Amino acid sequence: MGIIGVLGGPNGNLWMPTQIGSFQFDIMTIYLKGLVALQSTMFALLAFYMASAAYRSFRARSSLAVILLASAFIVMLGQVPIGEALYSKMPVVSQWIMQVPNTASKRGVDLGITLGALATMLKILTGVERSWMGGGK
Repeated sequence: MGIIGVLGGPNGNLWMPTQIGSFQFDIMTIYLKGLVALQSTMFALLAFYMASAAYRSFRARSSLAVILLASAFIVMLGQVPIGEALYSKMPVVSQWIMQVPNTASKRGVDLGITLGALATMLKILTGVERSWMGGGK
């Protein structure tokens, strides 16, 4: 696709022919009939994979797991048209969950990663950690 895009030109007549009989294989035809179909298939498979993984991992064993399961269900339901049909404010609630609590937890994880990286950097700079050089202990 890259070779045809570069050598075939926008109309398929730059350096290389992109038509055999009535069949055109210019960049847009390949994109629309090939890549878009492959991406649709991939995302459909990914949706089934995510649904099965969510079913296996979201087991309501504690109250925190129930909250996580409920918020995941609300977010997923807010992304599809049937969620808005069930409750008109479902996309707004879903967006709020994604913007407020999700952003707070993401910032907490980012802070933990940053502090861990700084601690590792200080250990390496002060000579406490030498395993990266292939040293013994």
